[in-house]
Formats: sequence, C-alpha cells, structure tokens
Amino acid sequence: MPELPEVEIASRNLSAWTAGRVIVAARTPDLARFEGDASDLAGRRVNSWRRVGKYLVAELEGGLAVLSHLGMTGQWIADAPPERAHQRVVLVLEGAGPQTVSLIDPRRFGWTWILRSADVASHPRLVDLGPDPLSGDLDLEGFQSAIGQGKTALKSRLMNQRVIAGLGNIAISEIGWRARVHPHRACESIGPEEWARLWSATREHLEYVLEVEDGEEIEYQSSAGAKNPFVCYGREGEPCSRCPTLLDRLTLAGRVTFYCPTCQEEAP
Repeated sequence: MPELPEVEIASRNLSAWTAGRVIVAARTPDLARFEGDASDLAGRRVNSWRRVGKYLVAELEGGLAVLSHLGMTGQWIADAPPERAHQRVVLVLEGAGPQTVSLIDPRRFGWTWILRSADVASHPRLVDLGPDPLSGDLDLEGFQSAIGQGKTALKSRLMNQRVIAGLGNIAISEIGWRARVHPHRACESIGPEEWARLWSATREHLEYVLEVEDGEEIEYQSSAGAKNPFVCYGREGEPCSRCPTLLDRLTLAGRVTFYCPTCQEEAP
C-alpha cells in the first residue's frame, strides 16, 4: 500500500504536471469507487495539489476539490496510453505538458471524491488524522506525546492514522530497525533516548524513501521484479547490515514485522 513517501511523490508529480492548467474533461471509466459529478471538473483550473496523510487533495478554481486515495497499488500516471489497463479516472488537460493524468488502480481499492474545498478538512477520511511526521509543526515532544504511553505495542500506535498520519507497515519495520527499537515493545517500556532515536529514524526513513523512489511511477514491492530499497523490510533471512545476525519476522495483528533479533531486543 502507498505510504507517506509514495503519496508525497505523487503529489509533487501531479503539481508539476497540472498546476495552473485547465481540465478540459474528466473521464470516469469505472464509477464503482468514485463520488461526485465528473462533469463539474471541466473548465476548471488546477490551483495546487497537496498531500494529507496518505491522501491527495487537488484545489481547483471555483472552490472545488478532488480528494484521491491510492488504495493498495494505485498511482497517477501522465499520458497513459488508452490501452493501458485499470484506468479509473482520467483528467484531460489543456495546453503544453502531459495531455492526460490517469489514476491507474489494478486492485481497485482506491477512491476519488469531488467535493467543495470548504468541506475537505471535515471529510470523514481526513477529519481525525493525526499529526504529519514531515510537518514542521511536529517535533520530538509532539511525536512522543501523540504516540503516548501504556501497554499498547509501539507498532499498533504508529499504524493508527489517528495517532500519526502517513506511516505504514514498511515504515514501521524500517524505523524500528534504524532506531534499534523492537516495534512490538510496549510504549511504556521505551526510554527517552529511544524516543529520540525513533523520532530521528522516522525523519531519516521518510527522507531516504523520498529520494530513492522519486520518479513518475511508483514501483510497489508486490510488483513482479521490483527491487527492494529497504534496509530491513522484506529481508528475512538476510544478514543485518549492522551485525551478522539474520533478520527475522514476526506478526502483530495480522501484519508482518521485520527486525534484527540482536539490534532490536523484544524485551527492554
């Protein structure tokens, strides 16, 4: 599933492709996961795109907005040929640059909504989102405060989008490894130095992925032949790059966690 870096890259691409340009028409080959009237988009200029957690928001002239969620394997593509499969939404653009941007969604879990700009912040998918780890408004103290204490596993808190927005299963394995903290540890067992390392690791991981995955198409780990750019995730049985221990995996609430048994002891 797209996590914060992939959605951020999509936002930047969409801004580069469409900002300041007029939508000539919007085609919706698949209305199963689309809400609104696509004809309302015709003739409107795209002011901007931005990311909100794992969601994309386009602000259009006239107080209209498009809210997009990529689902499991969705992505926005410039100038996708008509024969490319799984096109769910297609925006036709006026002027120089890509003539279309299309939401390609093979697994059909994505959603697109058309709504008033004034209603974006109160949309049910956005209203309860937690702070964004790339926001300048969030610091170590706010990060620790948002996650909280108690016996709940760190991973469970980080996976909760109402706690911290944008993180996912891959990020949590990577952050835990970078910080040398087991993601299944109870929050109350984590010490001040570990919190500091977790906060630094969160930023480092996100910035790293933004750099290595930057491009016009997202390469999902589930895609055939996809390269694994991660230091821990998906590397069960490989040596840890900090020590000779083989990386292992555990499952929590149905989600797999990759970790180093030596660098990340499950008990504090």
